[in-house]
Amino acid sequence: MSSRAASPSRSDFAAYVAELATRPGMTATRVFQIAMHERIPMEFEGEKNAVNRAAAEKLGWARYTDGMPMYRLTAVNGVNTIIPTHANTETIVATVIDWIGPHTEAVIELGCGPGRHLFDIRDLVEHRFPRLKYFGTDINEVDLGICRQLAALEPTRTPITFHSFDHLNPVFDFMKGLKNVVFFTCHTIEQVTHITDKLFLGMLAAAEDFVCIHEEPVGWQLNAEVRAAVEGGEFPSEPRIIRPFQPVDDYAAAATPVGSRWNLNLVPVLRALEVQGKIKIERIDKHCSGLHLYNPTTRIVWTRA
Repeated sequence: MSSRAASPSRSDFAAYVAELATRPGMTATRVFQIAMHERIPMEFEGEKNAVNRAAAEKLGWARYTDGMPMYRLTAVNGVNTIIPTHANTETIVATVIDWIGPHTEAVIELGCGPGRHLFDIRDLVEHRFPRLKYFGTDINEVDLGICRQLAALEPTRTPITFHSFDHLNPVFDFMKGLKNVVFFTCHTIEQVTHITDKLFLGMLAAAEDFVCIHEEPVGWQLNAEVRAAVEGGEFPSEPRIIRPFQPVDDYAAAATPVGSRWNLNLVPVLRALEVQGKIKIERIDKHCSGLHLYNPTTRIVWTRA
């Protein structure tokens, strides 16, 4: 049986990461390289990935020796694009690094899951910013335990500390004394159906100088027509056609978040805070990337006004 045939499902990805961490010679980076490589076949499983299966059939000549397609579809810069199957179009790590400067004291992920992004960031900037601190937070204690297990694999490295955190009842005590930080989230606010301004006001109170980067599946919220359909209970139930090399369709991009009761209001909450003069939205990059065709990522960067 090939290794791909034994790939973990989404539901047991964290457990798979924890099991890999027990094997000899592992580092956090190596664990996630293996785990993410093994996860790719899931982009061809399940009803919502029918488009990828159809593309794989048309590109049947382009396969690995075990039958796995060499190409898949994803959103890149607002367009449905064919990319190599194992390419990672996420941009959160590079974007966070771009905002780290000589005066940055800490990088803080709010909703870190098993911690993949923080370990990647540390690997890439530790040599440039040896005094930089790293914090991961999550509401899931199982994920936090896995994070600590991975951190223990390299005890001589700059530590990454992990803390319990609730987006709806945020407490920032763990970062007491820090003044200049980079906050970020990546597909974690998506898990909160209705976010409140409490999270963002908490950031404003916790640090004097900061930037916050969100990479979340909320691009459809920028479309007033789609948002009105969702709020009015008139969101269409029929599937939308997804066409390669065409702009991402906002209704198709909203289907998974709306059907899963994922976040429905991040964009309007941030815009309301901007109108109140509390924050400044520096940029919005709609449907810029994402691992999943049906849940494309939009980047939002904001700072204190």
